[in-house]
Amino acid sequence: MAAARWRLQEPEPPDEGPVVESLSEEQRVLDVRVGALRLTHTSDFEAVRAEIDRVDASGSRLPGATLRDVRIRGGECSNAAIPDARLRRIHAADVGATGLDASGASMEDVRLRGCKFRLALGFGARLTRCVFEACDLREADFEGAVFDRVVFRDCDLTAARLGSVDLGRCDIRGSRVEGLVVSPDRLQGLVVDPTQLPTFARVLGLDVQDTPRP
Repeated sequence: MAAARWRLQEPEPPDEGPVVESLSEEQRVLDVRVGALRLTHTSDFEAVRAEIDRVDASGSRLPGATLRDVRIRGGECSNAAIPDARLRRIHAADVGATGLDASGASMEDVRLRGCKFRLALGFGARLTRCVFEACDLREADFEGAVFDRVVFRDCDLTAARLGSVDLGRCDIRGSRVEGLVVSPDRLQGLVVDPTQLPTFARVLGLDVQDTPRP
C-alpha cells in the first residue's frame, strides 16, 4: 500500500466552552481547551478531547496514561516516562521529549511535527498509522517495537536503533539515516529514497562501486 494512502484519523475537537488558563496535577482532562498543563507524577492520567497550548511534564512519571483526541501545540516532556500509555488520534507539535520513555506504549493515528525525541525509548511499543515530521530521533531506541504504516518524513534518524523491527510497511524518505541500526531481514517493502541507498546497501553487505571507465 502506498504511503500516501495511509490516512490518519483526525482528533475530535472538545465541546465548545471557555479556555482554561492553566491546569496542574489533574487526574482527568476532558472536553477542555487549556493554555498550560503541568504534570509530574500521576498514575492512569487521562486526557480526552482536549486542546493544550503548552504541556510541562519534564521528568514526570505517568504510567498507563491514556490520551485520546488531543492536540498539543508545544511544551517540554524531556525525561518523562509513559510506560504502557495509550495514545489515539493525537497531534503534537514542537514538543521537547529528549530521553522520553514510552516503552510498551500503543500509538494509533498519531502525528508528531517538529518534536525532539533524541535518546527516547520505545521498547516493545506498537505504532499504527503514525507520522513523524521534521522530528529529531537521533539515538532513539525502538528495539522490539511493532510498526504498521509508520512514516518518518524529514526526520533525523542518525544512530537510531530499529533492530528486530519489521519495516515493511514504513516510509522514511527524506530522513537522515546515517548509522541507523536495522535488521537486514526486516527491510522488504520499506520505502526509501535514492540518497538513502548507500546506508541500506551496507546493512545488506553490498559493496557499491562506480562502474570503471574503459
